[in-house]
Parts: sequence; C-alpha cells; structure tokens
Amino acid sequence: MRAHTAMRAHTTIALIVAAGCASHGVERRQATATAATAAAKPVVADPEAWRAQAPPLKSMAPYSPPTVVHTTLANGIPLYVVENRRTPIVAVRLVVRAGSAAVGSEQAGLPALVARTVVSGAAGSHSADALANELAKLGASTDASTTRDASFLSMEVLRDALAPALDRFADLVLRPALAADEVARARDELAAELRRRATEPMSAAEDALRRISYGPAHAYAASDLGTATTLDKLTPKDVAALHRRLWRPRNLALIVAGDIDVASAKALLDARFGGWKDAGAHGTPPSLPLPPPSRARRVVLIDRPHARQAVVALGGLSPPRRADEWSALTVMNTVFGYDYASRLSLKLREASGFTYSIRSRLIPSVGAGQLMVRAGIALEKTASALRAIFAEMDAMRAQPPAPAELEAARQASAQSLASRLETDVDVAALVADAFIFALPDDFLSRTIGALGSISAMDVRAAAVELLRHETMPVIVVGPAQQLEPQLRAAGLGDVELLRTAD
Repeated sequence: MRAHTAMRAHTTIALIVAAGCASHGVERRQATATAATAAAKPVVADPEAWRAQAPPLKSMAPYSPPTVVHTTLANGIPLYVVENRRTPIVAVRLVVRAGSAAVGSEQAGLPALVARTVVSGAAGSHSADALANELAKLGASTDASTTRDASFLSMEVLRDALAPALDRFADLVLRPALAADEVARARDELAAELRRRATEPMSAAEDALRRISYGPAHAYAASDLGTATTLDKLTPKDVAALHRRLWRPRNLALIVAGDIDVASAKALLDARFGGWKDAGAHGTPPSLPLPPPSRARRVVLIDRPHARQAVVALGGLSPPRRADEWSALTVMNTVFGYDYASRLSLKLREASGFTYSIRSRLIPSVGAGQLMVRAGIALEKTASALRAIFAEMDAMRAQPPAPAELEAARQASAQSLASRLETDVDVAALVADAFIFALPDDFLSRTIGALGSISAMDVRAAAVELLRHETMPVIVVGPAQQLEPQLRAAGLGDVELLRTAD
C-alpha cells in the first residue's frame, strides 16, 4: 500500500516538474518572440524632425535672360524689342520721363492725372466708350500708371490683332481729347484712391516715411497721387500743358515684347509714331539733388485709436538705381529682410513671434532711392520689435554673412530677377528700366552676372552704407494711448505724436 502511495507521489512530483518546465519553456518562447517582434518593428521617427534643418541648397540652374534689341524709330524714339515666340501675345509699353518728380509740389499728382485721363478718355475720332469697345473686341487690354520717375501706358494683345490695336494705342498717345469731363472723372478716381490710402495704416506709414526721409521740398516727397488739396486745384488746362510738354518723342521710349521680330515691330511702330515731329534731342534722366542728411533718429507716432496692431515703417536713403553697387545692395537686402528666409523674418517672426510678416525692400530711383522696412507688430511688442530690428542692422554691419547664407542670398536674388521675366508684360516693364535709369542694353545679363559675384565683404559694406538706424526716421501707426508710453520708456529717440497722417 505504502509502495503504491509512494509511486503515486513520485509520479505526481514528476508531472508537476514537467509541467513547470513546459510552462517555463512557453514563457521563454513568448519572451523570445516578443523581443524578436520588437526588434523587427520599425522605429517611428518624429514627423516634425524635418523642420529642424533646412534642405540642402541646390545649385541654380543656368539662366539666360532674354535678349534686348535697342533700335530707334525714324524720328529718334528709342525702341526696345524682346522677341518671344512661345505664346501668340505681344506687350507694348510706352514709358515717359514724366513721373511725380517732374512737377513742383503745388502740382503734385498732375503726372498721374494726365496718365489716367489719357488711358480712359476719348482719342482720335473715337469717344471714350467707342474706343474701349473697339479695344475689347480686339481682345486688347490697356493700363496706365505713374511712379516717381516715369509714367507708363501699356497694352497687351494677341499677335493677330496687334496692327489694329496699335492704331487705337497711337490715338491714345498722339491724339487724346483730354476733355474737361474726362479730367474731372480721372481726378475723382485719384481722389478716391487717396482717401482709401488714408484709411490704411501701412499706406499712412509709408507716405509719412517718404515725406520725412526726403524733406518737404524734395521732388520725391509727394505721393505719386498728389494730395487732396493739389488734385482739387488741377485743371484741364494743366493736364493739356503737361501732356504737350513731356509726352514728346524726345522724352519717351517704346518697348515691345512677345511674338514679334525686330523688323516687324519697327515697321508697325514707325508707321504710327515715326512721323511724330519734335524739336530737340533725346535727353537723359534729370539730375535730382540729394536730400539733406539726417543727423538723429526721429520717431513719429501717428495716432489710430482703434487699431488692433501697430504698423511700423522705417528706413534710409539708398544710392540711385544705376549706381555700381546696386547688385551688392540687392544681395544685402536679400540677407537682411527681403523674404521669409531673411534674418528679419527668422528673428522677428519665427523666433520671437512679434509679427506675421516683416519685409525690407529697395525702391529704385533716378535720384536717391529708399530702403524701407515695414511690418505689422503686436501692440505690446512694438518697442521690443524695433529694438530687434536695430539689433539685426547692427549684426549686418558688424560681420559679413557666412558662405552658405551668402550663396543662398545670391541665388535668391538672381531667381527673383528671373521671376520678373515670366510674361511678356513683365519683360516690357523690366526693360523699361533701361530707359528710365539710363542702363546699358544688356543690363539684364550684366545684373545676373554681378549678383553671382557679390562677396561677403561687399554685403557688409552695403550694410554699413544703408543700415544706419541711428539716423533713420521711424514711423509707428497705432493707438497712441498704448504705444506712446512704451516707445518713450524704450528710449528709442524723441517721440513726435501726430493725431492724423497729415
């Protein structure tokens, strides 16, 4: 009995041991399988990790700007032709050395009024409505604009309709009616545009910066549109007199870009403009005096009580467009504040969150141009943002850019120029610079080459020349009740308070 019991006990113990071994084996196999599965499972990378490093900069593809052929009409009018056979479109642009700087302050806005009246009024034997209808039937679009240095009349049309469209274009240039009712309508349009600008904080800031930078007596001080006071005093007689004096063969040029060769363009334009007689030879861009130098920073606060953010505009004067150092200034500005990859944007937008957008731009001019920085800033961060802008200017002056930053800026500058040559209208607009600023005919290819050869020390020298914030005017538009104490406490300079933009 005891032997049987002992045998049963021995058997039970053996089964328990065997079961334990089997269980341990299962656990070990499960653990091994789990480890193997974990090892085989791919590691999921942080989906945002790619933001930590910019993609490598690729070399810029070779780019050859279009060839500009410069010739003259029978009466000496300069003609610039750029042939482009890719689309059956032709852009025509008349450029007149009759910008806002061509008149005194008492007639501010007159060049813009002339251009607006010409493009929208009667001409030749056609009423304004009949002329507009005929151009529309031809599929032609026309436009007029004015800058500080020039006025423009432009047209875009299909190649097949170019000849009849040029007939009407010539009517606008040579035989505008400039009737009293048309002048009044154009004046009302400009006055409405002025009123709209007055409601926009950024426009108010830019206008104030221009007036203060150049001084009230300078030709560039006034807006291209004039003022409400000067516009109201301009008469049809003033319009006719300026058109007769400045819209002359010796003072203008024609640009044609698109689906046309040089010989055809010259023949079409000679037939319509070649017999236009004029006394005197073609002149050169006018010589404008330099504004008086600024000796201290001037902070001007324009009160807009209900504004939800502050708008700032600041800057200094730059060399004329035709200056040798223009390409260096362009690359410097690209590093500094031209786009979202610039130092200003990376510091004030990305790192500090002071603004959604901040940009700097160069304004090319026959005389002294402008470098302008502008941004919308969170109200409570306005003084901090201005200090940050000044700090970036100091950094630009202190050290040249690193090789990678320089190369990125050179390529971005060249690509920006190339992007302004995408359409025939763009090409005609850019080629007009050759006439306005007396640039060489091959200035496009020269500029591309010059941008690629700018050195780090060239950039630093340009920054030293332009980024002198110690003497820059600073315009701030926003609620004075919140901004004035902040600006005064920051010690940025004497703060002048204006209740309006005037």
